[in-house]
Amino acid sequence: MVERMHRQLKAAIMCHRKSDWLQVLPWVLLGMRATVRQDLQASVAELVYGTTLRLPGQLIAEQDNMHEPIPFLHHLRHVIAKARPVTPDHHAKVQVFIPKDLSRCSHVFVRHDAIRRPLTPPYDGPHAVLDRQDKFYTIRINDTQKTVSIDRLKPAFIEHDIGSPTSPQNQMVTLFGRQITLPIRYRS
Repeated sequence: MVERMHRQLKAAIMCHRKSDWLQVLPWVLLGMRATVRQDLQASVAELVYGTTLRLPGQLIAEQDNMHEPIPFLHHLRHVIAKARPVTPDHHAKVQVFIPKDLSRCSHVFVRHDAIRRPLTPPYDGPHAVLDRQDKFYTIRINDTQKTVSIDRLKPAFIEHDIGSPTSPQNQMVTLFGRQITLPIRYRS
């Protein structure tokens, strides 16, 4: 029952355009309490107080001396004639950061844009760069060539080996590029 009320309360608050929900909350609660429920054929206020609530429009008595429509229309036309349209804001101007080292690097990381599980890395790689264009790079991912937008790329700085202390036939490399040196008893 509480969950249903919270769901109804949240839905009613989200219907208002004001971002300050504290200003909207009293009006939403008044509407929820004054609304007639179909299953009870009464409002919540009627069940609690025995009578309906007086809504804000019912608090002020109607006045017989309404303003003349002609001066009101002249004033309204004058106000509308002075109104000027506001220039629209373009909120889609997203400046994408492109690292300056991206044009010189030999390997890149690729951002994984799908929904990720918690604590998973946002980038895959490093992957070798095969070709560069202005807005996209061709890279090698798992022995296939893929074209990727530069907005998803980040340069990878790879340390090149100058010399290896052990001979190359005794070393094995994992899929992630780590070198494995087997103990002497396991070498062939």
